[in-house]
Amino acid sequence: MRIRGGGGILVALWLVTSLSCFSQGVLLYLHEEPLSFSHPILQQGSTVLIPLGEFCRFIGLEFSYADNEVVLRGSGFRQAFDVATFSIQNEIIYADLNWMMARIGGEIHQIGGGIYLKCSRPHVSAIDASSSEVTVRLSGFSSHELSTSQQGLSEVVRIFWPNTELELAAQLIRVGESDIQAVRMLGTATGVELSMTLEAGTILSTVQLETDEFYTLTFRVSSMATTESIIETEAGIVVHEWENSALQHELRYLFIESWRDRFRLRPTVPAAGYPTTASLQTVLHDASAVVAISLDCSSEPATTECLVMKGIPYQISETPSEVLAIDLFGRWAAFSSLCSVRVKHAGQWIEVDGVSRPLIYGEVVMYAPGYAQNIARGILGSFTAIKIRDNRVVSVYQGSFVPEDPSAILLVASGEARVRLADIHLGDPIEVDCQFAHADGTYPYAVSSGPQIMRDGALLSDDNLPAGTSFPPGGTVLASDWQGGLYVLAYEGGSVSSSEADSILMDILHSLPTVLKDVVLLSSCGESGIAYAAGDGSFQLGSHEPIRLALSLIPLAP
Repeated sequence: MRIRGGGGILVALWLVTSLSCFSQGVLLYLHEEPLSFSHPILQQGSTVLIPLGEFCRFIGLEFSYADNEVVLRGSGFRQAFDVATFSIQNEIIYADLNWMMARIGGEIHQIGGGIYLKCSRPHVSAIDASSSEVTVRLSGFSSHELSTSQQGLSEVVRIFWPNTELELAAQLIRVGESDIQAVRMLGTATGVELSMTLEAGTILSTVQLETDEFYTLTFRVSSMATTESIIETEAGIVVHEWENSALQHELRYLFIESWRDRFRLRPTVPAAGYPTTASLQTVLHDASAVVAISLDCSSEPATTECLVMKGIPYQISETPSEVLAIDLFGRWAAFSSLCSVRVKHAGQWIEVDGVSRPLIYGEVVMYAPGYAQNIARGILGSFTAIKIRDNRVVSVYQGSFVPEDPSAILLVASGEARVRLADIHLGDPIEVDCQFAHADGTYPYAVSSGPQIMRDGALLSDDNLPAGTSFPPGGTVLASDWQGGLYVLAYEGGSVSSSEADSILMDILHSLPTVLKDVVLLSSCGESGIAYAAGDGSFQLGSHEPIRLALSLIPLAP
């Protein structure tokens, strides 16, 4: 992979100062077969650096590079690395051979002037072919190379899996005169080759499925060339990625079966609080979550109208707005409502006029922990400020300024509204309460969302949607099916009209593998990210821009 920069400096893990830059000095063998590189192998002392992209092709790893991030995928793992992890020589990414072999559990033996490498090799164990579909089964994931050529009136598609072995005898399968006409498979010293003879003009879609036990690659006759990847993770989460490059449509979603038995949905924010930003994977890690999906666009100003966490309101709209709310039992509901905030003290309710906004004379306003903006400016007279931690009054202040404390809830009153707080004293128990108008139940967690699209299996008509509702060409969606499964979904529809955007979203919902019960549009940001736990780390799909707000799945306590 060639790297092109704009004059910046890349800090590499290996600082290469004196290199033997010729592959003739280092001979590499994989399973006793010599490897031939287009770019030189480099050597510094005992460290051997190999061109990363080329080496991955030899050993069957999937390699990609974008946005200063290198992603490696092999059997049972997919991991992203900052490009600074590697050495850059003449715009080529190089990796330490020892480091690479350790990543895949391989062996290195130096005999004479050669370095001999061994690693596990997936086995091709089955092939199933018809005139409309070909499926190849392997013991584990292996990246493949694809090429096409013309053969008379037919087209030949060749797929090669490097560093794999064929458990079967060589195959020649004649299946018909149209679409897929013939299939051949044979093993070589360096891998397995599949060739398909197609009727001219035949379009194929590909589907990859990886589980703990096997990997399959399917080629299917289709009206559009699409690619789909499905990975079943150890945590029981199924990761789907679908793309139609011609139409610039992308779909990424995670499916979690019986999610309420194992997890709880929660809005989550960076450790420094809302509206600070952090990477989605950092938010996932800090919340000890297994899944997190971004809910806002980092390129746009913070627009969240409602945010309630652990019963504490952080943002409240003063007009009715669309809300995704989560009750005490983990059930979620979507509705349009106005939230009112009050505090309970000595058996009496005290009304609050606003949340986390500048105070107006004659009001009581509540400020959530982490609020660091203007509280009161240009208001004459004294204030009453009540500081609350863990449902207990820890400070009562009366004076001409408001003492800020981002670690506590503040109740601040001015003018005649101060009388509402007059009976509150240090040490008193006090409780904050949020109530959504015309909503059944108590919701300790809530966050702004788009409208609900489907309720109890029925698509909501335009009459039941908020006025002016239109579906964006990209966004995030939360959906549940009738069997207790949960979908967390992000899609991008490219540059399309509003009517096409509606159609894209409906097509996506109907294409999901189970029948949906409830669907809500979470956000209309076309550049969304989904992060999920993978092994000892995590992996992120989609945008890597920092975010302010996410919706996360957090495991229940054992």
